[in-house]
Amino acid sequence: MERMEKMFWMVCLIYVGLAAAAHRRGREGNLPFGLVGGWMVAFFCFCFLPPVFGGRNVLLSTVCALLGTLLATWAEKRRRRLWTALGCAASALMYGGLLGQASVPAAVMGGFCLYLACGEVLPEGKGERETLWQGFGALVGFLLGIFCCFP
Repeated sequence: MERMEKMFWMVCLIYVGLAAAAHRRGREGNLPFGLVGGWMVAFFCFCFLPPVFGGRNVLLSTVCALLGTLLATWAEKRRRRLWTALGCAASALMYGGLLGQASVPAAVMGGFCLYLACGEVLPEGKGERETLWQGFGALVGFLLGIFCCFP
């Protein structure tokens, strides 16, 4: 298991823990979700999706990624945190080669997870202070994710 794959599994587990704690307490921690969301955006942009779009059929990969984004807009309205956790776990399995890494499922999963991760960066319906903290956390998480992708 390579280093990036281990890091992604760690981020998935942290996300699940944060989501469970937020659900139990009835409130969310803005900075931690921003950190994890920013890291996931960097991972999908620089590690997961480039091999998908480096394949033979870029047009098909693009259509599939847009389909994943469309599915994510549906999932966002229905238990977004659960769908994000499930999508990230499936992506980690794909990235590790445990699930097929064919371009069509990987493109759908990449579009799905990238959209949901972006929802963690700047959430809707929060106050200005909470949005700023979560955005700051996302910036730091994105930079950490870049440092992990390009050691």
